[in-house]
Amino acid sequence: MITHRSHGLFSLVTAIQVTLAVALYWAMFHLFDNSWRRVASPERYVFYFALMVMGLLIEAVYRYKGDASLLRKDIFAKHRVAVLQTLSAITAIVVFLVASKDHSISRLFLFCFAVAFYLVMFVSGTVLPGWLARRTFRGVNEERTLLVGPGHKAWQLHEWLTRKSELGIRTVGLLTNHLNGHSDQLPVLGNPDDFARVVRERNVTQAVLVEIPLSPETL
Repeated sequence: MITHRSHGLFSLVTAIQVTLAVALYWAMFHLFDNSWRRVASPERYVFYFALMVMGLLIEAVYRYKGDASLLRKDIFAKHRVAVLQTLSAITAIVVFLVASKDHSISRLFLFCFAVAFYLVMFVSGTVLPGWLARRTFRGVNEERTLLVGPGHKAWQLHEWLTRKSELGIRTVGLLTNHLNGHSDQLPVLGNPDDFARVVRERNVTQAVLVEIPLSPETL
């Protein structure tokens, strides 16, 4: 469930960032076209635009397969992703320019676009994931999660789920026969025999067995 939500959020953010990149590219093209008509060659700019989008999408696919998590608060991680996005979008253009010695695209345009592109990717990559997650996964889309199993195992999972709370995962409590002292922030709602009652009363939407039991008494 969490993986699906992370990937869905990643796809949504990527789609918005591609849209922003498209809008930025053509806004800057029109700005340069109005200011420096002698260097503007629209048909070549369309070709370089396609290279830019292709590079951005390739980077997104690579990151999606490796780590689709967007909700980390580390500002340096956001910077690193924005740099990789910028390099991926610009590299194909630069390689073609060097190989073909094409002078139909303004180098000043390319430099200004690269700087603006980085800023747009950094800001959108920092702001969009949390904002979209809070609005997408709240209310009826919230997953009310019930943990079942030994207290010490459930506590470890509860801390991890808490870090995923922006994806709409909320732990309602624990069913266990053995608490093992971990109850401060994780309500114990009963033992595993109370499962049906707790699911009904707490509107539980998913239950997680935190450990495969050897016998019912180990839960």
